[in-house]
Amino acid sequence: MKKRIEPFSIGGLFLAILLLIYGCDGPDCAPPECSLPKAPPASHSTGDSGGLIVTDLSGSMRGFARPNSVQLYIVHNALERAVRNAMASIEPGGRISRCYLGRELDCNANISLEAMDRASTYSEPESRLDLFMRRSGAGDSGEDPIDPYRIAVLITDGMQARASSSSAPGPCLAGADPDCIAYLLTERIQQGYGVWLAVLLLPFRGQYFAERPVTPSDWQRIQAHISQLVQDPYFQGITFRVLRPGPTSYTFQGVRPLLVLALSKDKQLGRTFVREFSRQLRSGHVTRPDDAIYTMELAPLDVRPGLITNVSLDSPEFLDQVQPIHGERGDGFYDYLIECDHSAEATFTIEWEQREGIEAIPDGSRLRWELVPSDEGNLPTDRLLISGPVGGQFKAQLSTHLLKEGCYARCYILQARLEIDPQASPFWMHLHADNMIDAPERLYGLKNLVQTVLENTVRRPFKTDILRFRVERK
Repeated sequence: MKKRIEPFSIGGLFLAILLLIYGCDGPDCAPPECSLPKAPPASHSTGDSGGLIVTDLSGSMRGFARPNSVQLYIVHNALERAVRNAMASIEPGGRISRCYLGRELDCNANISLEAMDRASTYSEPESRLDLFMRRSGAGDSGEDPIDPYRIAVLITDGMQARASSSSAPGPCLAGADPDCIAYLLTERIQQGYGVWLAVLLLPFRGQYFAERPVTPSDWQRIQAHISQLVQDPYFQGITFRVLRPGPTSYTFQGVRPLLVLALSKDKQLGRTFVREFSRQLRSGHVTRPDDAIYTMELAPLDVRPGLITNVSLDSPEFLDQVQPIHGERGDGFYDYLIECDHSAEATFTIEWEQREGIEAIPDGSRLRWELVPSDEGNLPTDRLLISGPVGGQFKAQLSTHLLKEGCYARCYILQARLEIDPQASPFWMHLHADNMIDAPERLYGLKNLVQTVLENTVRRPFKTDILRFRVERK
């Protein structure tokens, strides 16, 4: 008589699956090594020296060069002083080179600072801003215009409008519009450059170029907008006036923005330049209103480091299931060890704080902190669920159900993510213009430029500390 074979039970099948998931043997007690990725070394060419200042000489700049005014001299003098002061600790007396931008990038012209206030200096029909930022091999000459310098600075009255009839499929094929400049800045950031931006409002009286025909309905909107500016408390004491002399331009009196972009592979140098330029300019009292200078860092950005300071079991009633054994800072991380039984359920409080340090985050953004599991360790991620933070605390919910006897651990990374704050009203939104016609006191495409660059910059989180959570299941 044949022996009867018992069918495989559902319970046996479930047990087999669990063994496959959690292993047949208990894990060993060698905890994983937890470490943060090391920051890449500062990128410098041995040939880096001096600074470069590039000035837009397009005809649209003429209105800043007013009779008997020295405001552009003061601005350019502030640029030079800021570059020198920024380089003082690493290259005292470093040479400052000057180039001028129109249809070509001209580094041979010799134009004095005094000539910056002469309208005749600004005679170029257009300004190819992309020539300043194109990386090596991408320009007509095949040379990188900024690579030989510690810091390169561009000053301009704005970007080109993308032609409505353009069908150019890629960046910069339709001119140096905001999409093009954002693309080139992002490329530079990927090469290791930091990028800093300043916008300043200066008195202006002259021709404003709309870059397309101004229709009667356009003109009505312009006049209505100027009437609103006259009543705006921010512009108190500033005279605004428009006259319509031509089909694609009009005479404007009031204030207009200048855009300054600085690029450097040395973030300390770039930050010092921006601080110095702002300080020098404020002491020159040329902006209108007096405080109308705005600065921000677009890359690399920094946050004050967060540090885990304590982990504790929330309630004494858990002590019959969970016993804390060890909790202290180790070599670059916080190490926490508990012993528990086969069906422990417990909640922990993880305390953290931000330490002193440099924080460079853009105006209009916010930090979101999180504690996330890394790939290092064997503690299943669904056994320890982390929420928060609320204030200076995260909450962690532990369940050891289905864990076999043995040692488990996982590293959790404390990191900050930057995101655009939808509730904020940063200067780069207030000073942004959607087109080149309606609002001459604003900068066309500023919001598009900033948002596009930031979206690429803030993708990587700022990892600042690690919690190693260890469980010995008895």
